[in-house]
Amino acid sequence: MLKNYIKIALRNFRNSKGYSFINLLGLATGMICCLLVFFYIRDELSYDRAPENANRIFRMVMDFETPDRGLIQTARTPPPWAPAMMEEIPEIESFVRFKTPLVSWLIGNDAADKRFHESGFYFADASVFEMFDYRLLQGDPRTALKEPNTLVLTESAAKKYFGDKNPMGEILRADNTYDLEVTGVMQDPPSNSHIRFDILASFDTLSVLPIYGGGEYATFRRTGLFPDIYTYIRLAEGTRSEDIERKMPEFIQKHLGRQIDRLNLKLTPEFQPLTRIHLHSHLDAEMRANSDFRYIYIFAAVALFILLIACINFMNLATARSAGRAREVGLRKVIGATKQQLVFQFLGESILMALLAMGLALGLTALLLPAFNALSGKDLGFTLMNGGTFSMIIGIACFVGFLSGSYPSFYLSAFQPAEAVREGRKTKSANLFLRKALVIFQFSVSVVFIIGTAVVSRQLHYVQNTRLGFDKRNVLILPMGDPRARQIYHSFKDRVLTNPNVTAVTGADSLPGGLINILIFRPDGVPAGQEVTMENVFVDHDFLEVLGIELVAGRSFSREYPTDAASAFILNESAVKQLGWEEDPLGKRIVIQGFKQGNVIGVVEDFHMKSLHQRIEPLVIQIAPDPDQLHYLALRIIPGDLSRTLESIETSWRAVYPYDPFNYSFLEQDFNRLYRSEELRGRVFAAFALLTIFIACLGLLGLASFTAEQRTKEIGIRKVLGASVPSIMRLLSREFVILVLTATVIAWPLAFVVMRHWLRNFAYRTGMPLWIYPASTVIAVGIALLTVGYQALKASLANPADTLRTE
Repeated sequence: MLKNYIKIALRNFRNSKGYSFINLLGLATGMICCLLVFFYIRDELSYDRAPENANRIFRMVMDFETPDRGLIQTARTPPPWAPAMMEEIPEIESFVRFKTPLVSWLIGNDAADKRFHESGFYFADASVFEMFDYRLLQGDPRTALKEPNTLVLTESAAKKYFGDKNPMGEILRADNTYDLEVTGVMQDPPSNSHIRFDILASFDTLSVLPIYGGGEYATFRRTGLFPDIYTYIRLAEGTRSEDIERKMPEFIQKHLGRQIDRLNLKLTPEFQPLTRIHLHSHLDAEMRANSDFRYIYIFAAVALFILLIACINFMNLATARSAGRAREVGLRKVIGATKQQLVFQFLGESILMALLAMGLALGLTALLLPAFNALSGKDLGFTLMNGGTFSMIIGIACFVGFLSGSYPSFYLSAFQPAEAVREGRKTKSANLFLRKALVIFQFSVSVVFIIGTAVVSRQLHYVQNTRLGFDKRNVLILPMGDPRARQIYHSFKDRVLTNPNVTAVTGADSLPGGLINILIFRPDGVPAGQEVTMENVFVDHDFLEVLGIELVAGRSFSREYPTDAASAFILNESAVKQLGWEEDPLGKRIVIQGFKQGNVIGVVEDFHMKSLHQRIEPLVIQIAPDPDQLHYLALRIIPGDLSRTLESIETSWRAVYPYDPFNYSFLEQDFNRLYRSEELRGRVFAAFALLTIFIACLGLLGLASFTAEQRTKEIGIRKVLGASVPSIMRLLSREFVILVLTATVIAWPLAFVVMRHWLRNFAYRTGMPLWIYPASTVIAVGIALLTVGYQALKASLANPADTLRTE
């Protein structure tokens, strides 16, 4: 029986090659989308699950709230908290802290060509290998990072610095100042982890580095209030994070109560499960840009809709061609076939078609996966050896076969034999209504995708081109991950300014798009104990000029005023507003306790130091008291012969820093990188939108072809009676255009709701102009006309003598 069903199915495929090809291509395209999304979601859900006790590992984060600045949610915590918590809270088994320098440090060995700026350089506690199950290829995980001035290289970093040489016991110089001994080599950390690094140095090294205050770095007296590290804890078996959170108010009051009361602060620690960070955490100063769980739902829904559209094509074509198979059903029933047998036959045909489509989809997915990886920024692999993957593939094929074949099989098997054998089966109005409804659904989804793609592209264009309050174009950034380079920075500045294509040079400890420090200030007229917190940037002269930041009051820093370096501040408009100095901010006095005091000399227009996801915060700009705080150089260059300008700048760099690598980037690229994840997802979304439209058009092409075939004799009679080619094309296209127009009207409110919700992720966003909706209609109708028009033109140009010969 099964062999007979397969033989009949293959015969039907052969006899209807055009429709079979459309069904096969449509189902395969839908399955390709499902497979790609499955690999994507599987990778996203696998993040940070490698450690054996991942379910007991939590990251400690902090809500930092002040009356003046409101709530700040940061992924970082103060250094001394974790060791003190370990001593006082028995439910904590172990902890690991990570810290990265503000600027990528220069790391190298004696070889002049083995010196690199390392953005993946972290300090970490010795317990890092035990907590996260990192495997050491060389060295002892219990002692590798136990002593100060030691470090562990990943396998890739060891290869980069030492080639095939054994790195154990070798010395690498960090920040061109500190000699660190290689005490281990570990496997590269997994790509599906939010913690990425190339080098781990002993956290205890910080206790001997002068730049971090030596032994005072991890004391409550010095750093107990300022978050600048990432803290992970592992709880004892059976302990819940809520149990620890209930103990934290008492812990904070014990160690920081007096400082918090004086500054009127509110600190609320929270504990994030390790496995939820990648998809659910979007705090200030994340280790890296995380993904978003909402995109899991979105991509899963997109894949499901695309698959449904492919199944709808199958249903539409099967029911549309029902008249052609009515006599087959009638004859089978006359010779004794039961309804159940017919249902099995038609379901078997659809499942066989789905299995063939899955085979095609698997081959195309393997070919398309590299392109999808480039599109999505992933590194997904393709294998059928995984049992779960194989089961999923078979499950999708059977599900698609059953879903697409369910309605046609029950519909066809319900034909009455006498009526079917006598004159075939007339198409019922219910069948016509269903086909129209399915076409409307297909194009409604397609129009939602068209509008969504337009809104995403418009927002990305907005964030990349909107006025930011500074000019990010033609600004070259040079990192100075070397204290010696920072100390003689003015020598380089004087030399490079001799280049006529370099108009201004400055230094800063942070630039737009980077991490920003927070300082506590006491403004004029405010008594001690009522300080405010604001973001702070240390800069050199010409900072405003290089970045093109506009002054709204006062003046910029000037070398003509020697006191500027020691006692001058520039505020942004948000800081002036926060302090209530809108009337006359110039000359107001500011005190930084134990550090500096001075007057406001200028007010700048608000500008974005962070992405447009976040609002502009109050900001203080001041001259760095020491060149060692200038971690970045910024050069404004004249556009033109860029290669010659860069060559000249590199020559100046080599002359001043002969042993330091010349690395550069452009501020525009660095800042736009903040929207990299949105850009990648926007590309994926646009690709899926095109596939959705493609599958919908396949179905429309099949229906148009069938409609033209069914109305062949009607078209011939109309031509004999004088109908023109355009009038016949309008006749055949009108029904489909009406369906598409109906679909667009349904899609508009759905697209509005979905995209308005997505835009809320941005503190600064573009709108959804009304023209997008009629434009999407024009696009959808145009695509439909192009799809249907070919069949309509072909039918209208046919010779009526040929079509009417049999009448």
